[in-house]
Amino acid sequence: MPEHTNPPGSDSDANFVGWQETLSGKYFPLFNITIAGHPLYLSTVSDETLRRLRLRVPQTLSSYHETELTSK
Repeated sequence: MPEHTNPPGSDSDANFVGWQETLSGKYFPLFNITIAGHPLYLSTVSDETLRRLRLRVPQTLSSYHETELTSK
């Protein structure tokens, strides 16, 4: 089994790196895989990819502050 490089007690197999905006203006989180020896070690992937690979997804801060609000 690959060695984890996250701190002991960590609840994920990746680190949150930021938000990516789609052409439609929606945002999705991006993560770097942190399991040493994993074929995608240090690759940047989506939460969907982490789930598909059966890796633990870390908690993610809201993207709310990153989106523009329209004044009424």
